[in-house]
Amino acid sequence: REVGPRDAVLVIGNSLPNAGTAERTRAAVEGLGRAVRPGGVLVLHMLNFSKLVREGGGLKPLRRVVKEGREYLFLKLFEVHEDRVVLDVVALAGEDGHYEQDLTRSSLYPVSMDWLTGALAGAGLEVMEALGGFDGNPYDERSSGDLLVVAHKTGGGR
Repeated sequence: REVGPRDAVLVIGNSLPNAGTAERTRAAVEGLGRAVRPGGVLVLHMLNFSKLVREGGGLKPLRRVVKEGREYLFLKLFEVHEDRVVLDVVALAGEDGHYEQDLTRSSLYPVSMDWLTGALAGAGLEVMEALGGFDGNPYDERSSGDLLVVAHKTGGGR
């Protein structure tokens, strides 16, 4: 069944930068523009790559989650390259000192607010608000950990 444009489309957790290159990321934004009907909204969430690139990437603090007696540990390493950021995630899951391990590697396109604003405009979308994350604080390129953009599809009402 074919699905037409929607009132709202949500893209969270670095899904957009996972396109990997500027060309593929721009194509994804264009596709998202087609998925939102005029008057609708697109919400994009990702890391603040401007801050991450400026800081040179590196090893991030260990994250620990305990759920239903099972411990989960996540360690992230970001390698900054000229045209991409490589993310390695080591994940450990276990209990009583016995852990399963997993390593994943992703190549992310380092989306900046300026780049994103232009790509959205090219897809018929206008930035309404830029936040530093789900906490609702305004986006600050130098200090926000995340970038959350709410964009409006231009071209009239519903």
